[in-house]
Amino acid sequence: MLKSTLVRYFTFTTIILLPPCTYGNSGLRELLQMFTSQRVWIYAQSYRQYYRGRPAGCFAYNKETLRRTFYNFSFDIVTDLKTYYLEYHAILGVHYQGSAYMTIYGRRHRRPFTKTLKHWDNIKRCGILKLQRQGQDHCELLVWDRRIRQVYEQRQNYTDCHDEYRTHCGSASFLVQLHRSCPNFVSTAQQWKYE
Repeated sequence: MLKSTLVRYFTFTTIILLPPCTYGNSGLRELLQMFTSQRVWIYAQSYRQYYRGRPAGCFAYNKETLRRTFYNFSFDIVTDLKTYYLEYHAILGVHYQGSAYMTIYGRRHRRPFTKTLKHWDNIKRCGILKLQRQGQDHCELLVWDRRIRQVYEQRQNYTDCHDEYRTHCGSASFLVQLHRSCPNFVSTAQQWKYE
């Protein structure tokens, strides 16, 4: 005859409550958060860029399409006070270490290049991208349009993510690229104020 025995198992569930933002994240979710519908400015970077043989600055990413693994964007670049809009697309993914990356393709570059997200702060709305140029590691500090305008309207200096830049980029140069006088920054200010 079969005898049944009642066994009780106790399961404990631990719930960890985290703030709405986790700091220092560099996963795909954070990369997608960074490139939302807002313009994203390169506030500073560790290398100089040139366009048509001339020094360039005032760089911005403008989202056209963003999906989980695909990012289509225009890249604002200013040289000689003229703004150019360059079309790019990127394949998004995650390195085996867990850091998100985007491999960028465009007519301006013969070969694709990869930028890796090292940090994203969802409260300060700034992040750090790392890339290789000519065999050397370089960094970019990115900031959302609304955040940088908020700082500039209060007549303050922008300092968000500077410590994180130093953490991830060491003693790399910190060349400020976004100035209040950038023509593509000033021209969008009128539109932004009335939205």
